[in-house]
Amino acid sequence: MKSLPPLFLCFAIALAVSAHSQSFTTRAEALTIGKKDAVQVDYVADNVSIEQFTLPKFTNWMVVSGPDESSSTLVINNSLKQNTTYTLILQPLTTGKIVVPGATALINNKPKTSNPLVIEVKNADHLLSSVNPPSQAPPTSLLDLFPMQDDLPSGQFLKKGESAINKIKNNIVVRLELSKTNCFVGEPILATYKLCTRLKSTSKVIKQPMFSGCTVVELTDSEMSSHVEKINGLEYNVFVIRRVQLIPLNAGSLTLPQAQVENKVSFYDASKINYRDLFYDNSRVPIESQTVTLSNQPQTIQVRPLPPSPAGFSGAIGSFNISISAANQNFNTANTNNLIISVAGVGNLRNMKWLPILWPQALEGFEPQENIEYDKTSLPVQVAKNIIYPFTADKKGTYIIPPVQFIYFDPSQEKYISKATSSFAIQILPGNKKVVKLPSFNAVTSLQNPLYIIIGICILALLMGVFWFNARKKSKDDQPKDIQKEIIANEVMQPTPGEDYLFQLRQLNPYADEASFYKNLSKNLHSFLKEKYRLEPTQIPDYSIQHPQSADALQQLKELTDKCNLVMYTPFFELDEAMQDRLKAIEVMMKLQQG
Repeated sequence: MKSLPPLFLCFAIALAVSAHSQSFTTRAEALTIGKKDAVQVDYVADNVSIEQFTLPKFTNWMVVSGPDESSSTLVINNSLKQNTTYTLILQPLTTGKIVVPGATALINNKPKTSNPLVIEVKNADHLLSSVNPPSQAPPTSLLDLFPMQDDLPSGQFLKKGESAINKIKNNIVVRLELSKTNCFVGEPILATYKLCTRLKSTSKVIKQPMFSGCTVVELTDSEMSSHVEKINGLEYNVFVIRRVQLIPLNAGSLTLPQAQVENKVSFYDASKINYRDLFYDNSRVPIESQTVTLSNQPQTIQVRPLPPSPAGFSGAIGSFNISISAANQNFNTANTNNLIISVAGVGNLRNMKWLPILWPQALEGFEPQENIEYDKTSLPVQVAKNIIYPFTADKKGTYIIPPVQFIYFDPSQEKYISKATSSFAIQILPGNKKVVKLPSFNAVTSLQNPLYIIIGICILALLMGVFWFNARKKSKDDQPKDIQKEIIANEVMQPTPGEDYLFQLRQLNPYADEASFYKNLSKNLHSFLKEKYRLEPTQIPDYSIQHPQSADALQQLKELTDKCNLVMYTPFFELDEAMQDRLKAIEVMMKLQQG
């Protein structure tokens, strides 16, 4: 049996190679940036099914835009590769080494947290290695002269005793307009920053608003033309500085930042105006020019939590309609078809889950794909999501897809709405050749693909491992009972540092106390962190930078606490996986006690 450990090593290597193709990682386009630079951060899921994506709390970063979701599917040598990416643009709030925390998501119905990244922010405005601010966000730029109906507005002439600066403040204003100031978590809010002026000016945006605590959908028109609006009974020329759709991530107060605009205005002497000048439009020489920087008043949005959700809640928030269709109406047993569930309306579909399909017995469905589209030309923004379910049929006939239920939360009615598609009939004709079924997610269809070799090695190693384990168990059972008791006593009673916490962890049993297992596990881990390190889990990334010797174990502990937060209120979870989490917690705690 001494030759078996190398086989287990092969087994571990095979598993690692196989798992390499499945990952959820955090990536940045630059790891060293300047204090005024923006950096693109991607949360990338390769070859895994991802849902319930949750952003972390960015304590030292401002979210300039995002997350923007994109997905791709690539077939190479009959192997299916899929990728889902959530992209953000972040700007630092301080200098030094700053942690970009990992995001959390349900991957293959299991909670997973991506790795954190450390980005060094230098005490310089810009570095060549940094990423430019996003193209969709309007950069700091000069604005054109505002076209006014008059050659020079009357306010641009100074009378004796009048102040140029006061005239600018009374005739130019930066405004922030919100579609609403009270909303629910996940409910979209339209925010528009405007420069409103009754004077001819040369203006420059010197500070764009940057957002934190919400996702951002950029709506600013690339051709930002001016228009006229009446404000408090007076006509202003209005220029849209920034228009975004914001989706709050957490309940509480969400304060929106300011935009700053630098305005240069020239003034003329009112005493020298005569009728001849007005008629012939003689050129005038300004007697005074002033530059004033103005900003909008900050506003706060009160964000309420969603009421308790019913079973089957899709995660969609807004007002929507649902429909069902098939990609191919002439479908036979030799083809693969797509069933398409379309949800369209106004609101937030980013966190919408896939809707379950009850397939008739003769039809076989596969892992769905999805795409989401925004119509940014309409306000409020129209959004549509298509979920595409590939399927095949074994035999001809007419089959009925039962109604598909869709439950969403409507903020305007403050209640959950349930809608359903109508029953959908699919007629299948006989085919002339054998159906080639689609691979499921992460599957391969060629025997030449290396994954088949890896899977074969894994199965072989697993079988040999089971044989070795049974042989060892039998050998152990053959020992005298008093020796067995002594071995067990040594295993249980062996002293370890932090015995109280380890003892409490060993007492946890998901099989005996399924309802509160993860709550108790979370409580134990939080108490251990607070007593030994005086830390909260959110402080681990910053602490790890200063204590790299404990960084790996602390990151594992943080992942466990994040998983507890995600799972503790979930009604169902795998008991075997919960037991593995308990063992992992014991292992990590022992490492930290011994470190």
